[in-house]
Formats: sequence, structure tokens, C-alpha cells
Amino acid sequence: MTDRGKPAGSGRAAKAALRTLDVLEFVGRQSVPVSAATIAAACDIPRSTLRELLRMLQGRGYLTYRSTERGWVPGQRALGLRADSLEFEHGIAVLELFGAGGGLSLDEIVSLSGLSREMVGRILTALAGFGLIVPGFDGTYSIGRRLLGLATRVGWVEGLQLAARPVLTRLRDGSGETASLLLEDAGQALYLDQVESRFDLRCRGWVGRRVRLEGTSVGAAFSDPSRAHVVADAVETGVTAIACAAGVIDPPVGVNIIGPTWRLEERGLDELAGLVQAAARELDEAHLAIRQ
Repeated sequence: MTDRGKPAGSGRAAKAALRTLDVLEFVGRQSVPVSAATIAAACDIPRSTLRELLRMLQGRGYLTYRSTERGWVPGQRALGLRADSLEFEHGIAVLELFGAGGGLSLDEIVSLSGLSREMVGRILTALAGFGLIVPGFDGTYSIGRRLLGLATRVGWVEGLQLAARPVLTRLRDGSGETASLLLEDAGQALYLDQVESRFDLRCRGWVGRRVRLEGTSVGAAFSDPSRAHVVADAVETGVTAIACAAGVIDPPVGVNIIGPTWRLEERGLDELAGLVQAAARELDEAHLAIRQ
């Protein structure tokens, strides 16, 4: 026992549980099968530990390995736990009933949704707890500020993705490597979009992935947007990333390319850094054009 009365192994058990959740959440966010090496880098788990964890999750039906694509995807048991469960779908259906005008009463929501009064009551309580809807003094419910804020943010992100997609495509074609759009969010870099390299050996499936800022090319780029930054082995040994931040977009946004170090060095790091910096400036121009 420790001096706090907890078993000595409780910390290890908690760490193992967190690693399991990290792996399930990361794989669940990917749109394509993801390799064990990518999972290890994203979740910061040693390869030997990850192999055992993947086998356990596969045995329990939470993950499935697709040998033809050499990657992991959610298993049937994990799919059953996803947010597309029946009650979540009902919650979305209730939210879709609200317009920009006046509120809706409980009876109106029950009538319009076709759901039971008990289920609607649970859904409204949950939505109000998250600030997505607001109960009024007259017994009606209206759209909450948090939902409006989310809608505004999603609209901005979608506009950014649309503006960045041709920039990323040209960067991919010019460099030959996978090109990505990143946003600084909560002290991390979030991958918003990605145009994959045409090489068989390439980085892929990073949309929705978060990476640290410390010691990475994108972290250096957000700190100094005046130029492109080259960092090797930050993501994985033998992999190099080149990133440059846009100078006029807030919150900070940047572009990068990622590929095998040997291939980038063979092409020329200075030349590739120039392409990435040019893409970041092009993204600035596209953003300013949208705002005008």
C-alpha cells in the first residue's frame, strides 16, 4: 500500500486504461486503416506495449486488422459504442427541430419528434446541461449560445478547408509528399485536412489527429511564421516534416509536408522548404480574398 492508502499498482492500471482509451479514440477518428507505427507515435506508446494492447483489443472485438491495407480499424464491438447510438441520433433529431425563431415546448418537441415524453425529457436535460439549448421561463426551449458558437466555428473551419484544399493539392504535386493543413488548438496542432502523396510509402490518415507543439516543425512554425521550419524524427524515426505558418490568420494556421527523410533529402530540403513557405503565403492570400 502507498501512504495514501491506494494499491501500488493503481497508477499503472490507470495508465494502461488511459492508453487503451487513447488508442480506441485515435483509431476511431481515422477515415482509413492506420498502421501500428502511426498509432504508437500518435498515442506515445512503446511499440512492444502497443503490440500486446492491439492483440488484446483485437481479441475482444474492439479493433480489426485489415491485412490487405496493413492497418487497424474499429471492430464491431467498438462500432456499437460509438456516438451514433440510437439515443445520440435522437438527440440530433431534437436539435434539428430548433430554428432561429422562438422556442419549442416539451409537448411540441414530443409531437414533432415522435419520441416518448420520457426520452425527450432526458435529451433536453442533457442538451441544456451542455449549453446547447436554453430553457425559458415560459416552459419553452431555445438554441443556446454554445450551439451558435459551435456553428460559427464550424463555418469558419469549412471556409478555411475550402480555401486550403487547392493550396494543399499544389503543394503535394510540387513536393511529391503528403501535404496537410493544421490549426493551433488548445496548445496542440490539429490536422484539419490532408492531401496524400502518390508514393506507396507515405503518411496518411492524419485528419483529426493532434500532435504536440514542442520539438515539432509545426510548433516551431507557429512560434515563428516568418519562414519554413524543418524537423527530423519528431513524429517517428526516419520521418521529416517541413512546416510554415500563415501570417495573417487567427487562430494560427499552417501547412506542412511529411515524408521519409531520405526522400526529402534527396529532393533537397531547402527547395522543399521554399515550396512549403510559398504555400503558406498562398493560403494567406486565399484567406484575405475570402474576407473581402
